[in-house]
Amino acid sequence: TILISIIILAVNAICFHLGTCLASSKNEKTSVVPELIYRQASLKLRKKSAYYLDNYHDFYDQFYLSLKLVKTYRYNDEIVLEPAIHSQKAITTKTEWGIDQAYIRSYGKLFNLTVGKKTEYEGSAYFVNPSDLLNENKDLFDSFYQREGQVFTRIGFLYNELYANIGFIP
Repeated sequence: TILISIIILAVNAICFHLGTCLASSKNEKTSVVPELIYRQASLKLRKKSAYYLDNYHDFYDQFYLSLKLVKTYRYNDEIVLEPAIHSQKAITTKTEWGIDQAYIRSYGKLFNLTVGKKTEYEGSAYFVNPSDLLNENKDLFDSFYQREGQVFTRIGFLYNELYANIGFIP
């Protein structure tokens, strides 16, 4: 864990330096946000519970490592890439990796565009939220696994004070 943290800090320093040197104008910004989560829990599961599954364990020893790379242009257009590696929920000795987020977002005077895989929450309700079409398969008891975004495309139109979105979710 300490070695991984040192590597992340070194990569962060190098990328920050390269991003600062490569930026062609004051309107561009490059950021690297590493995140390492380690948790250990001992659970007393109730087999009579409606939420009990056979693949649950009574002890978890998990980690989650992500590296979020963000390039911003003209203060509001951005490109984001966030690869991650984490231990599996059912078998904590095995690891999985993937891309949590990878998207392009651009804001204009009349149109806004978001394309890619992005984590996004709409509305204020947590258990039941009919307006949150992107996150229908929530894990209500473990937000650790809600970090991976959904693939979608959205175009927003802005006219005076009216704002409308049209989107596509595969």
